[in-house]
Amino acid sequence: MDHILVIDDDPEILELLQQFLQRQGLQVSTGASGDDLWAALEDNCYDLVILDVLLPGVDGLTLCRELRAKSDVPIVILTALDEETDRIVGLEVGADDYLVKPFSPRELLARIRAIFRRAALGSRNGVQNEPKVFTFEQFRFDVTKHELRAPNDVVIHLSRTEFDLLRLFVKRSHEAIDRNDISEHLRGHELGAFDRSVDLHVSRLRTKLAPLLGVEDFIRTIRGTGYMFTLDVDVLK
Repeated sequence: MDHILVIDDDPEILELLQQFLQRQGLQVSTGASGDDLWAALEDNCYDLVILDVLLPGVDGLTLCRELRAKSDVPIVILTALDEETDRIVGLEVGADDYLVKPFSPRELLARIRAIFRRAALGSRNGVQNEPKVFTFEQFRFDVTKHELRAPNDVVIHLSRTEFDLLRLFVKRSHEAIDRNDISEHLRGHELGAFDRSVDLHVSRLRTKLAPLLGVEDFIRTIRGTGYMFTLDVDVLK
């Protein structure tokens, strides 16, 4: 049974989400602060964390950044309706997805299932169908091991979303990929009219890898379409 940790200082939201998600067959633990988050993570392993941005003490965005530095567990952030900055920063610091309050619990469930479905599909494909190891610019990208290794043999940490995005790019190198296709791959649904989540995930991957590759334009923006991975990719096995 998938285990979800929900951190929100609103007891009504915690009770609502816990009851709803448990009825959907999920195990749910809750907390109301950053201290609760770290205490819960010491005691258990979780398949997904839901973080409210506005928390007492350390805010949810800071917690998201700190958690992402330690773990690739999927993170969904909850933000206020008028706080676009929170949504942008949340994705920049490593959140996999976000929902704006007020939201439907069914919409949250759909996002959770999309994340789990993507992880399961990636695991099956890594074992059975797709090539397992790619190389580009002397970097080694191992799908099965969930690992990107630099030429000096140092492993580069990637969040689950960064890993999925890079896997899509290396599989479709030199191909213009529509932003909606990327969103479907990463989040299980198309972009909304003003949704910048794909752009932010691409920006985060660029920022992480460009200094290591020594190439600025390895992910090229294709105006009116989306993005293209410009490096030559070889398949080892």
